[in-house]
Amino acid sequence: MDAVTAEYNAVKEKHTATQNSLASSEDLLQTLLTGLAGTSAQSASGGGYMGQIADARARLAQAAAEEEQIRVKLDMSRRELGELEKRWKAVEREAGQGERDIKKMQVEVETLRKKADSTGWNEEKEHVIVEALRKAKDDASRCTQVRAVSCLLQVVYSMGGWAT
Repeated sequence: MDAVTAEYNAVKEKHTATQNSLASSEDLLQTLLTGLAGTSAQSASGGGYMGQIADARARLAQAAAEEEQIRVKLDMSRRELGELEKRWKAVEREAGQGERDIKKMQVEVETLRKKADSTGWNEEKEHVIVEALRKAKDDASRCTQVRAVSCLLQVVYSMGGWAT
């Protein structure tokens, strides 16, 4: 009896496996022929074969649109980068010229300092010279006044003296 039960169970398992294989094969055939899934498990995943193709096409179209937007942004970024590189080079040239001008001016300043130092100039000497110049101008002014008075006296004497 145990042998018959064991044989019955083996046949039953083989029958169940064959039934499952048949159902799976029929479902696959229906999906391939109609594009619609035969079981609820497959219909939940996007409408079978045709639904999956439609989803893939929609994703492809969306990806193509995104790719085009990214290309446009990339081209704009490349142009902007080119313009910035041109401006950067111009700034570098100007900075280089400015640096050369500064060095040239520094050399000129140093040369002028050396010339000023070689003259022996200092603030005290300048003050003394300014004071001497002021005195000389005052003396010249007094000389001019004395000369004017002298000329007037000569005119007065030549006319015969003072009129009283």
